[in-house]
Amino acid sequence: MDVCAICHTGTLRRAFCLPCGHSYCHTCTARALWDKPSCPSCRAETKTAAPAWEQRGKEEQANATLISVRHRGVAFTVDLAANECPYERTSIMFSVPADRLKLICRGKQLARGSDPSELAGAVIQLIGSRQEQHLHGERRGALRRKFEETGAWMLDWTRPVWSTLRVPTWREVHQWPVAACRGLLLFFASLLPYSIAAMLLPESLLVAPRRTPEHQD
Repeated sequence: MDVCAICHTGTLRRAFCLPCGHSYCHTCTARALWDKPSCPSCRAETKTAAPAWEQRGKEEQANATLISVRHRGVAFTVDLAANECPYERTSIMFSVPADRLKLICRGKQLARGSDPSELAGAVIQLIGSRQEQHLHGERRGALRRKFEETGAWMLDWTRPVWSTLRVPTWREVHQWPVAACRGLLLFFASLLPYSIAAMLLPESLLVAPRRTPEHQD
């Protein structure tokens, strides 16, 4: 029994085969090629996908009506069973809600409830958008778990740092601007000659220049 390498359900549901030879369920095939046209197993570029009749049986092949559904550069040879609505088939296969799905055939939107037998060999363009939660549910769940793990690690790492911090008093907050202004004043005063700085600043802020041995003599 062949097992789908994507969903691992134990059996291939309406199996599709890629040009590289790998086979997957019809929904898994559409999901894998929706974002990136490459085989999920070997990463080979994929432009077509067709039913794997060797695994599905000749009876199913004999009763199927084939249409070509194209989406994002990939041509899917989709099989329709007797009296199977194209919209229902593509909605299930591509996981697109029916209200977000449009099938364009020969420049016109395909009427819902169309007879499958009249569409044999038709080339249909699929236009639709999946619900983000349904399309990326597993990916979003993994990303959420990774984010929670990272947040917990960051919390454990920063807890000792936050425990040592304290809220400054009003007196300290009041002194910060004064200290900043004093620092700037001293910085600009250091750029001036000492004689000019002595005229502008009080003696408490001045630091007498050091005298070298030459000046002492």
